[in-house]
Amino acid sequence: MSLIFKEVRLKTTEIVDSLVRGKIAEMGYELDEVEYVKEYGNMVLTLYIDSENGVTIDDCEKVSRALNPILDREDFIKEAYIFEVSSPGMDRLLSQPWHFEKVLGQDIDIKLFAPVD
Repeated sequence: MSLIFKEVRLKTTEIVDSLVRGKIAEMGYELDEVEYVKEYGNMVLTLYIDSENGVTIDDCEKVSRALNPILDREDFIKEAYIFEVSSPGMDRLLSQPWHFEKVLGQDIDIKLFAPVD
């Protein structure tokens, strides 16, 4: 992946985060992560949402419908992309500091690339 593409992807996720985080919180959810990746030849923008009560497919649909007009109005992503809203799921990656804070005191599975002692 080229350095330019990585920078564009990072910037896109940061812009999306700043545009939608407030609306998602207003709706009673938490924005867990924004992902913008190429999958099977298509760019895919995925927002992962969470809440204390969990997230259903109806929740994802409700958030998607609320955010579509915001993303359409701003229209800053010039290439075609697929927009998805999802829950982080049971196999969520812990990549942000608050992800680790949320699981303090819980059992988690850790997978390493190389053995440790």
